[in-house]
Amino acid sequence: MGKQQFEDSAIEVVYAENSGRCSKNDKEEKALPNGEAWLPNLVKAITDVATNQKKAIHVDKKMVDGSYSGDKGKKLIPLIIAAQWFFVKMIQGAIRNDIKISGKPL
Repeated sequence: MGKQQFEDSAIEVVYAENSGRCSKNDKEEKALPNGEAWLPNLVKAITDVATNQKKAIHVDKKMVDGSYSGDKGKKLIPLIIAAQWFFVKMIQGAIRNDIKISGKPL
């Protein structure tokens, strides 16, 4: 969802932080910037929809399922892993060679 679509949305949308560092109201409930406890309001909104007191919000199936990438690029994964393995082995060999030449391990 783009920024303009987000701003023009008829659905009420709010960003809520749920970490231990987020702001809290007087009752020690995690709160929105306006001081309103967001979890009880979310539960109330879900309950209202579940008990048919309010109309349900239509959510596009693409938003729920995410984008479908199919098999695009999946066949390259073993080649990429093999290339990384050979690269790491080359670096390890160079490090071992440096240790032999200098005579002192790190």
